Amino acid sequence: KQAFNLTATSYGLQTIKMLVIKDRVLRSKLVEHSYNQKQVLDASHLLVICIQENILNIDVNQYYDNIKDIRETPETILKPYREGLIDMIAKMSIEERQKWSTNQAYIALGNLM
Repeated sequence: KQAFNLTATSYGLQTIKMLVIKDRVLRSKLVEHSYNQKQVLDASHLLVICIQENILNIDVNQYYDNIKDIRETPETILKPYREGLIDMIAKMSIEERQKWSTNQAYIALGNLM
C-alpha cells in the first residue's frame, strides 16, 4: 500500500485508487470477470487499481488547496500551476482524461511489481 501511495504521478494529481480485496466470496465472483484466472481467488489478496472516471476542476483545486494548506505555499506560486493544469484538462475529452489516468495506473503498477 505504501509503495502505491508514494508513486509519483503526473503533476502529483492522484487520479487513481487501489482496492485490496481479501474477501474470498467477492474474489470468487470476480474470477469470471478476470478471464477465469484462478489466481484472483487463489491469491491471499487481490489488488485492483481503479482510475477516476472523470477529472474535474474541483479535483485540481482540491489538490492545490491541499498543497497550500500542508506546505503553506503561497497562492501566488501555485496559481500558474493550478491554472495550467485546469487549462490542460479542459482541452481533453473524457476519454483522453481516462487514458491519462490509465497511464498513471501503469506507473503505479510498475512500482508495485
